[in-house]
Amino acid sequence: MNKRSLAITAGVVASVTAPLAMADEPYVFDENHTEIRFSWDHLGFSTTSAYFREVSGTLHFDEDNPTASELEMTLPINGLDTGRPEFTEHLLSEDFFEADTYPEGHFRSTAIHSDGDNRYRVEGELTLREITQDVTLDVTINNIGENPISGDRTIGFDAATDVLRSDFDMGMYTPMVGDEVTIEVSSEMIHEADLD
Repeated sequence: MNKRSLAITAGVVASVTAPLAMADEPYVFDENHTEIRFSWDHLGFSTTSAYFREVSGTLHFDEDNPTASELEMTLPINGLDTGRPEFTEHLLSEDFFEADTYPEGHFRSTAIHSDGDNRYRVEGELTLREITQDVTLDVTINNIGENPISGDRTIGFDAATDVLRSDFDMGMYTPMVGDEVTIEVSSEMIHEADLD
């Protein structure tokens, strides 16, 4: 939680500037510059959103062969925030995330494909409530290089995917409340060696 941003960008640098260290160098999440937003349709009246602002994990980045890179990420479910305490408590209850029983979610990459122009498809396994589903993240690499303020080597990216919450046993109120949930990630990952 005190490390930094989301390794979903395992395919990261083949076509971006500035070589970054040796092959298989680990990167970790920048907690101050990482946000995971998920949103869904509410009764056809509005789009409702919530956020995770805490995440930990490691991207093992292979500069020589970016598609061989690997990501593991842990999401503390109690880090969920809607900005409205009662609503947050409901989402954390047994009706949805059941955070007391399932305190963590996990993502693990299984394959990475380059789509050119700094874009990648990161296939992986998302586990919530001890239920694992295959997901594919569409990733755009925004920048790779030295952070001009901290001096840390940094990878910045945006990513998105859609999942069905009912696939994770969180289908309450469907179909009135949308089953499809859009997950969006905006994050920076820091070269772990630069944090010592």
